[in-house]
Amino acid sequence: MELAQVAIPKLIGGIIRHCLVPAEAVHESVSTILETIDTYISEAGGPSGYPWTSLLAMRQDVAAAYIEHRRLLHLLGDLSLLVTSKEQPSLNEQIDRAVHLLSHRYRAEPVTLDFGKISDATIGPANLALFVAYLLELHADAAPGFSPTITTRKEERVVITIRRLSLPEDIGDVQIRQWLNIQCNIQRDGDLSVIRLELDL
Repeated sequence: MELAQVAIPKLIGGIIRHCLVPAEAVHESVSTILETIDTYISEAGGPSGYPWTSLLAMRQDVAAAYIEHRRLLHLLGDLSLLVTSKEQPSLNEQIDRAVHLLSHRYRAEPVTLDFGKISDATIGPANLALFVAYLLELHADAAPGFSPTITTRKEERVVITIRRLSLPEDIGDVQIRQWLNIQCNIQRDGDLSVIRLELDL
């Protein structure tokens, strides 16, 4: 099965589940603010100044709802960019996009990124970002509280290493080579694995 067929439904499902609760909270907050305004207008009976302290509190509620709404829109936009974009960003940028998309799953302990000095002309596989995002989503489900470390280095080849990763048994080096068309080596140590990807320059 192609990477997109397994990764995209998993990522979309995860993002939707994450968005539902905060989206409902934003809806409730805005609804409460509108109800408060309607009540004040009804009881005031005409033009009058709104109590300053109450106005400040309402302004804070509006700002909080706006910020959360914007965060959710950005998250959905990042997901759309990852799964539909035809552009080819640099290798490091692809990894950064994947980690940024899944940052909501790693708030307590963010994913560690250690990028080496790799030319922006180094693109990597077209679906690298999708692959990394998929692995991070799987890991967050299987091993919450343990955040992977991702490094990139330029040696004889460009090497991407993902450490402290919970990797399902049905995803092996052969499968990853088929998905990305690059060299892959996996070292499994108990529940956590190390993936080493090598790209020809």
